[in-house]
Amino acid sequence: MRGLLHLVLHIYYLALALAVVYGGTASTPSSTLKPILRVETLVPVLVFLDLARAPDCDLGYCRSLLGRVGYALVKPFVRRHRGWYHSIWASLYVASLTAAVTYLVALYVEYLGIAVPKLGITRAVFLAALSSYTLHLLEDGLTVRGVEVLGLRIRGFARTGSTDTLVAVLLVLPSATSTVVHYLTTAGASPATSATVGAAVLALTYVALVALPKLIS
Repeated sequence: MRGLLHLVLHIYYLALALAVVYGGTASTPSSTLKPILRVETLVPVLVFLDLARAPDCDLGYCRSLLGRVGYALVKPFVRRHRGWYHSIWASLYVASLTAAVTYLVALYVEYLGIAVPKLGITRAVFLAALSSYTLHLLEDGLTVRGVEVLGLRIRGFARTGSTDTLVAVLLVLPSATSTVVHYLTTAGASPATSATVGAAVLALTYVALVALPKLIS
């Protein structure tokens, strides 16, 4: 799957996640932005988006700063595209490295006299990095070549550069539609509840897209 599609899909996931976490407490659009713009939320968000294309650094180039740093340290040991750098172990490695760098930066900022929640940011960054990297792997599982996740080979029917856009639309459209319909038709529904419905539909749609080729073969 192309790098831009990975980024677009990650932006959608992020919108759902933020709606689930903050949609239940916000009363106005401006009040929704306030918690998102806090450093303990903004930094993990930026990490999540940066790592959306990180696994593809094993192609030799990718538009991920953190991914390039992580790949440079293991490049002599990575032999092929969608090899080790496309694995859960690489996801844990990059997430741990990103969290360690974040903690060191937070220590330095605190040394300058600026109070920051070191441990809170570090934990959030680790989870953001781990989820972003792993979601990229799952998205690659929608392609014909597929990807191996914890010993399980996942593959779909998308072909990079031709039908991957169609599959990305098929993945997002039911979720986005169900989120909007639920919010508009359920009296008193909060954005958090509607986003949760959308996330559930997203997961079910992914399973269906992966299972479909096996059912028709």
